[in-house]
Amino acid sequence: MQALHLLAGPERFDCILMDVQMPVLDGLAVTRIIRALEHGDPLSQAMDADLVKRLSQQLGGSGRLPIIAMTAHAMNDDQKMCLAAGMDDYLTKPFQPEQLNMLLTGQLWTGSRPSGAAETVQGSAGDTVQSQSSMNAVLAPANQAEVRNFLQNASGLTPEQTERALVLLQQNLARLLDECRQALGRGDYRQVAESGHTIKGTLLQAGLERWALLAQQVVDRAKEAQQGRGVADLAELQQALQQGVSLFLDMPAQEDTGEVTDAAIEQEAIDTADLHHPQEPGQDSLQAGNILILDDDPFICNMASSVLEHLGYQATVVSSGEDALQVYEEALAQRKPFGLVIVDAHIPAGMGGMEVAQELLRLDPQARLLACSGDHSDPIMVDHLSHGFVGALAKPYTIDTMAQAVRLALQTGG
Repeated sequence: MQALHLLAGPERFDCILMDVQMPVLDGLAVTRIIRALEHGDPLSQAMDADLVKRLSQQLGGSGRLPIIAMTAHAMNDDQKMCLAAGMDDYLTKPFQPEQLNMLLTGQLWTGSRPSGAAETVQGSAGDTVQSQSSMNAVLAPANQAEVRNFLQNASGLTPEQTERALVLLQQNLARLLDECRQALGRGDYRQVAESGHTIKGTLLQAGLERWALLAQQVVDRAKEAQQGRGVADLAELQQALQQGVSLFLDMPAQEDTGEVTDAAIEQEAIDTADLHHPQEPGQDSLQAGNILILDDDPFICNMASSVLEHLGYQATVVSSGEDALQVYEEALAQRKPFGLVIVDAHIPAGMGGMEVAQELLRLDPQARLLACSGDHSDPIMVDHLSHGFVGALAKPYTIDTMAQAVRLALQTGG
């Protein structure tokens, strides 16, 4: 009720973080009231007439106010209930700062209330999507300055490592964008969705969150296109993503290090991981400090191992579930088990994250598994404990979030 009185006042809000369970009026009821007043519909419950009048003046005709649910019970049915009430997204408690930041960035970018928001057009399924011209107006082209700043400050890279990472990033993105474009050209919408998902993760790890959100829109529209809807919207979104990120790809890095293949990118991640500082006395044991990373994106593997190096851990990098099982089993046979396995929740080719977790726990019931994803709504991230994971880590990786997640994971289970 206090929130409604605030909304009826002179101050305007760009987004609401709504707790689902509250006294007097719960979050679902408050959301239904807001949505009804936005559309000028009658209310289903009695309310003070003056409050309703003031709310109608503030909310009516002003567009949709983004509402993000906050709940500790975000199972599938709870999520559907939140969305059905009119909420735009949800956060599961406890949540990582990066999850909140990504959601707020997305809602304030695509929402219709904030000043300067982009114009919208109706998709074939009735969903609201941004037109290409408005997206180009809202999103400045990706540039090396912001990526360089993010990599150095968030990932702890040296200037030399940063320039090398920029080259790897450019080549990785160029390949992924080309895959996405070719898949769209031949009508392979499943591959468009897979490539878009990987592009999103790469952009997140480069600190380009708004472009990552655009990549997520490509993924969403590609999934709709598989059902015969939103094909025109998908082409427009893919073109906007291609054009904006291509400007970044055309910028030369400070050093010309030559062509780098996928194998070379992954090998660099492995070589970098071998240079980790030894554990100091009193820290986790040597085996606990030995971490296996499973991610199919070479750039993200490189970043993860660099962050772990900065934190003093030793890392081994693999790009497939099959390789993860083989490497883990060999370590067990040598009586040098990994203290932790960081598993990408979404691996399109071969074994998925959930299947890998099941097989690892079959090999070693004491295995500690940490789930990671740039999609906070992934079932594994929403309820990692029921899938055998001791924790969940939201992408992008930073020194602070990696340090906290790894330490908590090493103190749990086993």
